[in-house]
Amino acid sequence: TWKPSILLLYYLSNISEYLLRQISFHLIEFVLKNQLSKHIIKHILQNIPIELIIQYWHKQSLYKLKDFPWEYFNSNSIEQYHSYLFSTYFLSSLTHRQQLDSIFHNIKSSLIDYFPQLQAYILPLLANKIDDYKQAEEHRQLIEKIITKNEYNRLMKQKLTMIILHLLLTYLNNEENEFYDKWLPEPILPAYTWSILRNTFDYIKQIMNTKTFSELLIKSAV
Repeated sequence: TWKPSILLLYYLSNISEYLLRQISFHLIEFVLKNQLSKHIIKHILQNIPIELIIQYWHKQSLYKLKDFPWEYFNSNSIEQYHSYLFSTYFLSSLTHRQQLDSIFHNIKSSLIDYFPQLQAYILPLLANKIDDYKQAEEHRQLIEKIITKNEYNRLMKQKLTMIILHLLLTYLNNEENEFYDKWLPEPILPAYTWSILRNTFDYIKQIMNTKTFSELLIKSAV
């Protein structure tokens, strides 16, 4: 039956962090497909970062946002998963973006609320012209169009300290680190190296018309 399978998978997930992230996602999917008790999901969510669950759900699941048992997240974590969820799905395909309506009923307000997290995704791509930087510029223009250019510029200044904080949270030690392990599980995205972040901070100084990082921080506090 399904019970021994779940127990085996859960046992394996406790052996390796690499297995934990993938198995947790598939356990949740298994519970939903077989209409089992969602309390199993509640237990799983207590043992894995919310961002990873959302990341796997977004990238690998055929389910829509409204299908996920969000009510089993810890109530103290609602803001945490909402900010990551909104940023991940908004800066994705149109199909994914449209799903946000099932949870976020005012997209404009959400764009303002989660502006720092969104910029932590967009700015490194624009500054370093890496990966989907053209798409990042399209997303930047879309945000600007929805909340207006004046509001966009105001938020860049007002929330600059939080933008910098969220950028620092994306730091990833990669193969430049002597302790790098290629078998480590996929990091919580976005994840950038220090050289990319350094270029991003230079880019921010340029668009905010400041010469030093200290001046940038002072300007953000005014």
